[in-house]
Amino acid sequence: MDMIIYTDGSWDPSTKHGGWGLRVLRGLDVAWEDSGHAHDTGINLMELTAFIEGLKICESGSPVTFATDSRNLIHWLDGSFQTRDPRVRDLVVQARHLIHSRNLNVSYRKVAAHTGVEHNEAVDRLARAAMNRAKGLTVSPPLPALTAPAERTPTFTVHLTVHAANGKARFTAEGTRDGAPYHAEEHLSGDAIDADLAALLHVARAVRPQEQVHVTTRSDNLVKWYSGEYSMKAPRVRDAFSEVRRLVSPGTLTVTR
Repeated sequence: MDMIIYTDGSWDPSTKHGGWGLRVLRGLDVAWEDSGHAHDTGINLMELTAFIEGLKICESGSPVTFATDSRNLIHWLDGSFQTRDPRVRDLVVQARHLIHSRNLNVSYRKVAAHTGVEHNEAVDRLARAAMNRAKGLTVSPPLPALTAPAERTPTFTVHLTVHAANGKARFTAEGTRDGAPYHAEEHLSGDAIDADLAALLHVARAVRPQEQVHVTTRSDNLVKWYSGEYSMKAPRVRDAFSEVRRLVSPGTLTVTR
């Protein structure tokens, strides 16, 4: 099924706070949404961050279309524009590396900004809401002066459910990411093991830096492969877990029943 990812960035030049948002479409259905924010950033950095976060959830070797209202983003990635901003240049390099390392077939669709395009308006709202969170407009009042805020590790908790029959399979990933609801779903060809592996790979590709990830599943195989209790004799299992360990830093992911 064709996948289209809409991305957008938002930025307040007066405070230098920014946000990004993305929406994943599979066919006509919204499969997933995500957003995030940053301090001391810029609009181009947020546009590129949204694009990179979208790349991270793409299956290796898969075709994907990115829809964006940023002409700069498209031209930086296709090489027709250059930038003198080192932070932008670093993100362009990171994006190109992800495309090539995962052998992605990426195409681009330029959409008009703020003209009522449904999914583009949706990611604009996601990006603006994330920017406002960065500005502290929707968070609790600050602690009293001279009291250092407690450090908090971002958490990503997700439960994996798999259904398989007659050579067709589907996984659902539901949970919370840093307090916000999380949902993703994918249909694929194969059996329950293929769906288990695809689900865990989906989570690994979605992990953000510094994030602690807690996965629960009904699959004993998945838990025991991850813990090392079961040996990984099948190539598809070895390959999948090799990719998971490449994507996720040691000690940041747990897989339990």
